[in-house]
Formats: sequence, C-alpha cells, structure tokens
Amino acid sequence: MCMELHACAHSRVPPCPTPALCSLAAIDLLEALTASRAIPGVSPAPGPTPGTPAWRFGRRTPHLTLPRAYAVFVLASAPRALGFHAVARQSPRSQGTLLALLSPTARSPLLHLASSARGDELRLDYRAAPSGHPASLVFPGGSPFAGGRWVRLALSLAPHRLALYADCRPAVVLGQAGHRPRLSLHLPLDLQIAFASLPGDADSKFLGTWQTAEISTTGFSRRPWHCDHLEDPVLLPWEPEAEPEPGAPGPMPLSEPPPPGPGDVRSDQQAPEELAGRVRRLEGLLQELGSRLNALQLQNSELLARVRELEACACLGCHCEGQHHRHGDTGAKDACAACPCPPCGAPHSRPAAPVTVPPNSGCQDGATRREHGEEWAPLADPCQICRCTEGRVLCVQRQCARLCPHPASPRPGTCCPVCDGCSFEGRDYASGEPVPSAEPCTQCVCTAGEVSCQRLEPSCPPAPCSHPAHTPAQCCPTCHGCEFEGSVYQDGERFIPRGAGRCLHCTCSAGSVQCLPSLCPPVPCLHPQTLPGHCCPMCPGHGELPAGGVLAGCSYHGVTATHGQSFADPEDAQCSQCTCQAGSGPAIAPCAKAATSRARTLQMGRPSQPPRTRVSSASVRRGPCCAPGSRAPR
Repeated sequence: MCMELHACAHSRVPPCPTPALCSLAAIDLLEALTASRAIPGVSPAPGPTPGTPAWRFGRRTPHLTLPRAYAVFVLASAPRALGFHAVARQSPRSQGTLLALLSPTARSPLLHLASSARGDELRLDYRAAPSGHPASLVFPGGSPFAGGRWVRLALSLAPHRLALYADCRPAVVLGQAGHRPRLSLHLPLDLQIAFASLPGDADSKFLGTWQTAEISTTGFSRRPWHCDHLEDPVLLPWEPEAEPEPGAPGPMPLSEPPPPGPGDVRSDQQAPEELAGRVRRLEGLLQELGSRLNALQLQNSELLARVRELEACACLGCHCEGQHHRHGDTGAKDACAACPCPPCGAPHSRPAAPVTVPPNSGCQDGATRREHGEEWAPLADPCQICRCTEGRVLCVQRQCARLCPHPASPRPGTCCPVCDGCSFEGRDYASGEPVPSAEPCTQCVCTAGEVSCQRLEPSCPPAPCSHPAHTPAQCCPTCHGCEFEGSVYQDGERFIPRGAGRCLHCTCSAGSVQCLPSLCPPVPCLHPQTLPGHCCPMCPGHGELPAGGVLAGCSYHGVTATHGQSFADPEDAQCSQCTCQAGSGPAIAPCAKAATSRARTLQMGRPSQPPRTRVSSASVRRGPCCAPGSRAPR
C-alpha cells in the first residue's frame, strides 16, 4: 500500500501561525480542544497513569473540531508522514470515531479512523490516489478496543507504508500489496481536524475515556513506548514523489510502456527522461543522508566532550565488600568506615572504581524505570520534557504556543494555557461566560480565548429629575447625581457654575439643580461700577480701576469735581475748603476759622461723616474768617 502526503498543487501552503507552534512536532488534541472546561458531556475520570488527567466522553459531548490554527500548523509543516497516538478505553459494544480529516467542500472525509467494539473492527476510510474516490481498509486482528480495557495505540501514515502499534503486540506494517488502492492525503487549505466524532453524525460519537490523544507531523519510525522482549522494525524515512491532482492523468507505469508508433520520436526519449528522474531522486536521497550524517557527527562530538568531562573526575564512586557506593556516601559498616567517597581529586584509602554507564541503558525517575529514548513530563513540573539518553536524564523547558489573545490557565497536571476559556485581568472565565467591563453600556463575552466587546444602545426610561447623571456603574442616567453644563456633581454638592462668576450659587439635590443669585452688599458711592469677573457692583478704587483707567469724580451741591480737585464749599466759600477724594481715608481741609476748623471730605460723590481734621501752620489760610495771629487747633 502506497501513501503520499502533500498540499494541493494549485494552492499555496499558508505560513505557520506562530513560531512556538511550528517548533512542536505533535498536537495535544485534549489540550487543544480543552476537554476539561465547560464542555457538556465531558467529565474527569480515573486513568491508567496516576497523576495524568483522563476525561470521559458521552452522548452529550458536542462535536469537537480543532481551532483553525492547528489545521494551518499541519499545512505549514508539510509533513512526510502523519501519526496518531492515543491512550483510551472504549465502552463495550459501542462504535465511534477516533480521528477525522475533513474538508467542507468534500463529500466524504479525507481520512476517517473509526473503532467498533461491537464488531471488533478497526477501519480506515480514505481517498484513493489519483482518482480521489472513497476507499477503505480494515486492519487485521480486529479492534484493540474490543476488550473494554485501556489501550495504547499508535498509527503511522507514511507515503509508502502504514504501521499500527497496539500495546505490546507485534506491529502491523502494511506496504503496497495486491491491487489495494494507495492512500492519498491531499490537504486543502480549508482543512479541518475533527476528534471523537464526525460533525453532524450523532452515531459517530466515541463513547469512552481518553487520557492521551496526539497528532504527530513526523509519524512514528518505531513504537512510541517501550516493550520488554519486543523489537520493532526500524522504518526508514522516504522521500515522497509528487502526486497528481484527482482526475489528472498520472505517469505511465514502467512495466507497461506504450508501444512506440512509427516515426514517434517521443518513444525514443521516454526511457532517458525517466532514468534522469530516478537519478535526481537518488541524488536528493543521498543529500538527505549526508545531512543526517553531519548531524550524527555533531552529536557524536558533543557526546565525546561529555565523556572527557566525566573522565576528568575519576571519583564517581567506590566499592566496599562487594557493594557500590555513590559519590558522597559513607559506608555503614565499620569495615567500610575507611572507604568514604571523598570529593573528586582527593586520595582514596582504597582504589575507587569508576561507574560506567552501559550504552542504551535505562534511567531511574524516582520509583519509575525509564527506558533509553523514552520521553515524559515530570509530575512536579509538567512544563518540562525529560528524555532518557544512555542512562542520563536530560530535561528541557516546554515551549507553549499562544493560539489566542487571552488563553485560560493550564489544566491541572498540564503546562500550556488553553483556549477553551479566557484569562482576563487576573481571573479565568469559561467560554461563553460574560466578562465585566469598566465601560458602561458595553457588554463583553469570552469566546475561545478571545474577549470581544460590543457597545449597547439601551432604551433608557426617562429619569424623574431635571439633571440626571451617568454614574460609572450604571448604563442609564440616574438621579443619584447631577449633570449640569457638562460637569457631573454629587448629590448634595454646592458649586458655582463655570462662566457664571460669583453671581450664582447652585446645589445638586436628587438629580435636580437649584441656583440662586448672589447677595450683594450696599455700595457707599453714587456711581458704582461692575468690574469684569465680579458679580456685585463696587465703588471705583475698591479693587480694580474701571476699564478706562480713570476714577470717577464727585458731585456736591451743584459742584462737579474730578478726583483730587479742591474747591470752595458752596455753603461757606470763605472759610471751608472741599476736596474730591474718589476713595477711602480722611480728607484735610486746609482752612481754620478762628479756633475751630471745619472740613468736608467727599468720597465718591457724597459727603462723608465728619472726619478728623488736621490743619498745619503751613496750611492755615489767613483771611476775613480767621483772627490775626490765631492758629487752628490740632
């Protein structure tokens, strides 16, 4: 049986969605589909490996399709082989889908692997090449899930063979034999990956429990787990040939060349062209083998450097009375008290025997024995991937792909975030669960690792107040505050509106604003003025000057004077002197009448109260009203 794998020739393979995802060689279906979160019909269940979660699938389990990014990852990987690895248990007398590759434009699945515990049958439906017609294959030996027990299964699809591994049974390897149609894996750009059922087919649901389900983009050259006393055949990689599109004429077989016609020059050129094609394919294979040899040489040099580093320190352990002690141990018996394992380089009381590691030996992982080449994730740190290599355990940090903007936290016992929910502002939300928003009238929801928000247009009822306000926690305006001229005020708050100066004092009360004009004090002048920025009128000189910069004058008994001007009192022109003062403070009347003096001061155009008078000798006016030699009182 021959199988070829490539993308459709008429389409361009899309680039890999994320570099972290492209660095992986396998897709964890249970992690990608997030079977542990908010999926009806899926519940936790005990599994064969303690500490690793397992999930029971029932009839209420919806049809599960991987996100688009995983299909793009398979397309961008351009794999030469595909593999499916599962640890599962199927319910007795049931039948269901394990894995399916679909295309919305195809009438039948591109690939469909199904198990029937009722009929003891493991069936593979596929498309034949190059016609694209449906074909099927039933694996010999029946279905491994027929016994109702836990089964570890691996299926490898390569261009030239198909290999099936089940537990520690002998591998079933199928190549091209007889007239069986060869399998074609055309991967169109609208590829979809379905798991545990076929969309729209309720009878195809897998009933049972899953602990592991993975898709490998490199296939399996051997059984991905260890079995004692069982050696699998090593399956070498093979360079696939180009496969024509379904319906396109394929190359003529070499065994039955068309009979050459008379005068047909192409019949003479056919054999050299085919030989040249074979030579090119052999050259490509040799080039690939050379690249692999260079990689092996590099790895060998690294191993030699590691061996030299270990040989530089000979104190790896010591033997005492037939027992080996590790470096740093001290013998428990008295006879071994003189045979401790000192630090490297220190002398021994007895010769130390270096600990040698036999090739292809296993590793001890706590209480678990790991075989050479086995990989696992430690229970204490699932974000590490450990591998046993010639008796040494090497661990590297797992790189998680970010497939959505807000992935949820990893499931218990796993490392990478999943897209079945959302982690937003420190809290996890299930897919479909509303997400609180700081914006009023905005509704947000979690959908497969993305938080999408939309603005609502609510039909708010009219508020029973004149100036309702929008509060941060409400979408519709309420009467718990006031919105006045673009500003929001709390209930009971007093304020002066912007632009009103000091003329208005307002109060917010239950969503309504009440404003009262300011009370102005009386002004002590005849011609008060209202200055810019002030609410109440004021006399010139109190505060700022008028707009013209000139103070107002005085009017007294028919006499009008400017600020600072002196004039005779109209009532007593000979003995009384008046001065116009457009401001405050006492005025001095420079006139005395015998032993007394009377002065009048006009402030802002009106007579003041009798002020204190002060008359100096220099300011005494002598005249008919004053006696000769008299002085004005101080």
